[in-house]
Parts: sequence; C-alpha cells; structure tokens
Amino acid sequence: MKTIKTLTILTLIFNALILIGAGHGIAPFIYGEFAALNWISEDLNSIKFYGNYDDLLTLTLIISLICQFILLYSFFEKKILKKLQLKIYATTVLILSILYLTKDFISSNLDRFTLICSIPFLISGIILIEKSFKTLKFENQKKHYS
Repeated sequence: MKTIKTLTILTLIFNALILIGAGHGIAPFIYGEFAALNWISEDLNSIKFYGNYDDLLTLTLIISLICQFILLYSFFEKKILKKLQLKIYATTVLILSILYLTKDFISSNLDRFTLICSIPFLISGIILIEKSFKTLKFENQKKHYS
C-alpha cells in the first residue's frame, strides 16, 4: 500500500502541474482550477460539454478539482476496498478528462501542448490504476478465501 500511496501523491502533484494555455500565457492546472471556480460562480454558462479547447477548459478544471478531492479523501478512508475503488474511479475520470480536453491534438497546438505537458500525469495515473487493480484483486481473493 505504500507504493499506492506514493503513486497517489505523485498523480495529484503531476495533475496539479499540468500546464494549460490560459489567456495570453500558460498556467498550471491548480491555478486554473481555482480560477474556474470563480468563472462558474459568475456565470454557469461558462461550462460547456462540447467544443474546442477553450470551451472545454472550465469543465475539465472543475472535474479535475473534484477528482483531486476524491483522491485526497481516499487517504482517510478506512476500508481498503473502498479506498482502492475511489483511487481507481477518480484517476480514471482525471485521465479521461485530460484526454477529452486535448482531443484535437492533431490540429491544435494548444491541445498538443497540454497533452505533452500531461505525459507525467498520464503515466503515473495509469500505473496507479494498474497497481490499485492488482491490490484490489488480491484483497478480494484474500477476503474470499478467509
């Protein structure tokens, strides 16, 4: 479980440090997440479920913030099976949201830039999911046979 805890921390850090194109510059995801909270408090119509990079950015940032809180909550969960399930679900949604945000990476430099900056996060997230699945399977077998 120590490996999974370390991977969870790395995944959170790498997710927070993904660089996004924001305005006329770049910013880390963590900055954008708190800015997105301000944007939606002013105008709920700023959340769009389809469109280009700029349209999807607010939605992706909000999803990311929620999933980060779920991953943080998983540290305090006592039940090992629920803890692993939370990690798997939250990390999967984080990965899918980044991939959805950067879906036009072939034709958009902004999407390509964010996708390249998210490679460390994607690697750590995939490894976290894989290790969590293996541990979950082991815990289920241990529970079944005891």
